[in-house]
Amino acid sequence: MQKTEGQKPEQTLLEIEVPEAIERIISRLENAGYQAFLVGGCVRDSLLGLTPKDFDLTTSAKPEEVISLFERTVPTGIKHGTVTVIEDGNPVEVTTFRTESDYADHRHPGQVHFASTIEEDLSRRDLTINAMAWSEKTGLKDPFGGQTDLKNRLIRAVGDPDVRFEEDALRMFRAYRFAARLHGTIDPKTEQAIHHQAHLTKVLAVERVVPEVEEILDTDPWMIARMLDVLHPFLPQLEAMKNTPQNTPYHYADVLGHTLDALKFLDIRNQTTLWAALLHDAGKVEVRTTDENGRDHFKHHEQASARIAKKVLADLKLPVKVQKEAVRLILDHDTFYAPRLESLYKLRVIKGYDDRLVQWLFALQKADIRAHAMQERMETRQKFIDFYEQEKERHPWSVRDLKINGKDVAELTSLQRADRAEALREVLHQVIVQPGKDTREAQLTLLKSIARKLEGHARADAKQGRRGQRK
Repeated sequence: MQKTEGQKPEQTLLEIEVPEAIERIISRLENAGYQAFLVGGCVRDSLLGLTPKDFDLTTSAKPEEVISLFERTVPTGIKHGTVTVIEDGNPVEVTTFRTESDYADHRHPGQVHFASTIEEDLSRRDLTINAMAWSEKTGLKDPFGGQTDLKNRLIRAVGDPDVRFEEDALRMFRAYRFAARLHGTIDPKTEQAIHHQAHLTKVLAVERVVPEVEEILDTDPWMIARMLDVLHPFLPQLEAMKNTPQNTPYHYADVLGHTLDALKFLDIRNQTTLWAALLHDAGKVEVRTTDENGRDHFKHHEQASARIAKKVLADLKLPVKVQKEAVRLILDHDTFYAPRLESLYKLRVIKGYDDRLVQWLFALQKADIRAHAMQERMETRQKFIDFYEQEKERHPWSVRDLKINGKDVAELTSLQRADRAEALREVLHQVIVQPGKDTREAQLTLLKSIARKLEGHARADAKQGRRGQRK
């Protein structure tokens, strides 16, 4: 499609690279006498100079009229005017112009009415930056000033913001998400309405809330501080963290302020590390004590934080693997190791960290330290990182990586099954902490020495058992 002259409120040249399948659907609708527009996110992203990921189509054609025009369709949401058209094997949702009413659950419309104009359809949408439509024939349709708001990175509700958020409580999260994504601001009237309607978020499913929160954590963590009331049904701990000061020489902010700065400094950003960073100090609320000099202490806050995170992440229904790994990171985030082989053994074997999780732990520790008032720990952390990177490829990290196995233990020793496994684990330990034990011969020698000790213990235990029986 070619560049076209835009519509009010300001003139613009807008070019949208539309996939051929979408173009054919639009052409067929228009050739049949109907209007058809690209709408919402693809228009917004195109104005930002981004390549749209999804293309939503809206049309004046009724659902049954859409179905009659195309060979392959699926009535995916026909009650709400949506028909999925299959074009070149690609599913494309085509929705009839509509208005909505009766949001009984503050989320889903109870009634949908088909509209006659694109302007009516746009009036039901959440934010002005999402209430724009475009077609090659008419150019940009922007009845609510979304283009200007996008240019100014201003997040503003369409029409009466109280009505918009009462209709659909998830829109409050979307407003903050777009403000975070665009590093913009929220219109004061719109934000006032959010706080007025914040109590409605309790009706939302966590599955809808979590992705919104995760994008905010990833793009602009400090936005979280402005939405504590919206988050309260899901993360009441954040408000408590906000109200927990840290009167120590090592901090410059309350617990929440420190946490949001740590998120800002996080180098490795994924679902696990974001949640670990958000909750890594949540336990400080419970363990805080203040001495006679007015200085705060937070002993064992890692354990308290891990316990809180375990419940929170389960309640938010995050993937089980994410839950477990985030809790592990939180539990260990304040543990710093000396650059010794025994430390590597403890981290990689005893605690079971793989290299991926080690790197995530290092990233969380770095972010935590950078969000402190003092930086002495950074040097300790870096020494261990340098040592770890130097050594990590030189050692086996599981008994499967040894040059010997269970068959060797069975053939060369008289150990029973339980003791055989213990013997291999101790061989692994010694191979890691004693350089030069990487050959099969060296490991067989270790095995024999370890087996003699275990066999001696077994004989002593048996002898002690016989004495007990005589008594």
